[in-house]
Amino acid sequence: MRRLRVGDQLYEGVAGFEEGTHYNYTLAGHTLIISIKNPLPEHITAVSGGEAVFGLATRDRTAFVLCRFGNLPWRIAHYNWWINPPVLRPDPWGDLETVDSGVYVTVTLVDAADGIVKALRLVRLANEFSRMFLLTVETQTKPSFDPWRYLEVVESVIHGDPEIAALLRQAVCVCTCDEAGDLSPKGRVAGSMPS
Repeated sequence: MRRLRVGDQLYEGVAGFEEGTHYNYTLAGHTLIISIKNPLPEHITAVSGGEAVFGLATRDRTAFVLCRFGNLPWRIAHYNWWINPPVLRPDPWGDLETVDSGVYVTVTLVDAADGIVKALRLVRLANEFSRMFLLTVETQTKPSFDPWRYLEVVESVIHGDPEIAALLRQAVCVCTCDEAGDLSPKGRVAGSMPS
């Protein structure tokens, strides 16, 4: 497994990406990839060291991870356990039983124009936030998965800033981390466990 560094191509041989925000949770852990075409210095500074705020919202068994770094606008990513091949699907129930200090998320800012990593950061989410996320994912594993319905839900939510504001109001949890990536004394978790 290669060690990723700033200045590397995110994926060898892939020279560009669509702009967007992508969250994934696999056997390898939790990742958040933010792809921006020609990111400005303020993007790099905010992602690599600015205050990190995460929110979790759900709609029709789809998890939406909202995130903001520094003063940058909120970004939104979607996740469902079924999107990964079976060999990469994690055991959220097992992770839920062992999580005691929160999950770590590798955050990567990549230039969508050329696929080059511009910022890397490891963020620890609060234990309560982590548990809510894992419980949400665990509920996704039970019933059958309808990929067309999943795409409908994602499409209906991803479009437009008003949707992000609505999702933030409906978030089951919000977590603030400090600039070092660890939960700060001022860090907070708001929300309640999903039913």
